[in-house]
Amino acid sequence: MQSTDRSYFRWYVILLLSVLLFFNGCVCEDKSASEENELCNPDCSEKCGKNANITESTGFLTNRWEFPWSVAIFRDALVAGQMPKHILLCGGTLVGRDAVLTTAECVLHKTTASLRVYVGQWDLGERIEGSEEVCIP
Repeated sequence: MQSTDRSYFRWYVILLLSVLLFFNGCVCEDKSASEENELCNPDCSEKCGKNANITESTGFLTNRWEFPWSVAIFRDALVAGQMPKHILLCGGTLVGRDAVLTTAECVLHKTTASLRVYVGQWDLGERIEGSEEVCIP
């Protein structure tokens, strides 16, 4: 394999690892999803994106549904004598219905089986918040 082929293959693998699937069932352009999921924003189809009513930004607090394209990427970690825990690795951006863009460093040397991506998870302290786990191919 030539050097350029290896480089292409490496970036292809990194890109594949960066494309992670996960949906919470509420997609702004799909009104029926909002009706089926009580945790979804009932006015999801009305406005999607940054809240126009924010007058002050503290850098810490956001409103639910304010940044629907933002995702959190976790890895599974085994802690001796305890249940597996999800450790926050980094963030990402939802760039399609089933594609997430993140940094290569975030997923480098990680297996897809050890990664978890949460889309629509507003409170990271809540274990289940209207989300659904999807296998990563």
